[in-house]
Amino acid sequence: MFMRGAPCFIRVDEAEGFVFSTGMDFKAFAAAMLNQQSGILILKGCPQEAMYDARSNFAYIPPEGVAALAREWVYGYGDFCWVDVPEGEGIRKLTDAEIAALLFAAHMKRPLEGPFLRSIGNEYLYLAHDDDYWAKVYMRDVRAYRRALAWKIREHFLGGKRGLAPIPEEMLDAVFEYSKGGAVLDFEMGTVSSEYTGIRILPMRDVDLWEEAIHSEMDRQRGNSEIGKWLEYRAKSKKWSFR
Repeated sequence: MFMRGAPCFIRVDEAEGFVFSTGMDFKAFAAAMLNQQSGILILKGCPQEAMYDARSNFAYIPPEGVAALAREWVYGYGDFCWVDVPEGEGIRKLTDAEIAALLFAAHMKRPLEGPFLRSIGNEYLYLAHDDDYWAKVYMRDVRAYRRALAWKIREHFLGGKRGLAPIPEEMLDAVFEYSKGGAVLDFEMGTVSSEYTGIRILPMRDVDLWEEAIHSEMDRQRGNSEIGKWLEYRAKSKKWSFR
């Protein structure tokens, strides 16, 4: 069963170390990218269940609370900004300068000097508005974002059911590389037949990073079958293809 949904725009900037997206919500990112030992320091947002950290004046979600946070209506926060905390003790080591840098990042949606702090050893600086309306994620290893791509694709192709074969690494690499400069995974217009299920991946190289501009360009490209790539899955053979 293919689950249609909103298109997902991805722009990978490996040089600057971030991924910009629309259509990739926090729930998907957390499921794919966060390990079970990491908590979250909330820079902007108002989770229902959070601890107060007196050292930084930020809210803190311990590792065991992250799954519940992912089930909350993050869209309702408006701005949602956070850094992961692999070791909770690191919060106590935050300097005043680091706290100021986090406040700047949450307000300006870009790091002041760099996205990673020595005290907490974060892997991510996550800056988003209205959940999946747009998100900008700075990452120590940008190529690890392939896990988020795989999670999002599997979610739509069989609703995340276990019967779906893993996406081969070389195809995830190909989708990731194609997303450099911008691409849309068109889950809205997926193809379903008795032989295969497929989505079209459309290039978005020189498009303003706003939903309206992306949808306008996507609508234009949908009329030309020669534009873009196809990611397809054949359930009988459990084979993926990228062409």
